[in-house]
Amino acid sequence: MIIAFKFYYEKNKANQKVEKLLNEFKANKTIDSSFNMDHKMVIDDDKEKEILEKLKTLIDNKYFLSQDFNQQNVAKKIKTNTTYLSQIVNKNFKKTFREYSNELKINYAIQELINNPTYRKYSTQAIAESVGFKNNVSFTKSFKKRAGVSPAQFIIKINSTE
Repeated sequence: MIIAFKFYYEKNKANQKVEKLLNEFKANKTIDSSFNMDHKMVIDDDKEKEILEKLKTLIDNKYFLSQDFNQQNVAKKIKTNTTYLSQIVNKNFKKTFREYSNELKINYAIQELINNPTYRKYSTQAIAESVGFKNNVSFTKSFKKRAGVSPAQFIIKINSTE
């Protein structure tokens, strides 16, 4: 009896997390690529704005879906150094570059899972690769951190609500 209650409780808790996330994404409909350019840093303001604009362009072009979207490659592409890029991401997004990168990828995957029924039929590995993760273990870990449930649980919940 206790085991059945615990199972029911865990399933209900997971469903609530998925519902909350679905509502969040349905309200927003887009990947958050907003930039706060009001911060003062050691880096010259004009240089900071230039780096943020170039980063925004890369994100708008969905470069974050590439497996080579990492701090070093992005810094090269926008013609800056990794220290400046790291400081700017930390200051503007309150995250490390890796956390920011993973958030972009996971938000994109969630949006695709919500809006594209065909995408839900892909394996976790295929979804992971489609958003730039090299393996499904790190993808699943990042997904669960963001969504509160695994990708498989999320897909089951979405399919059951349609």
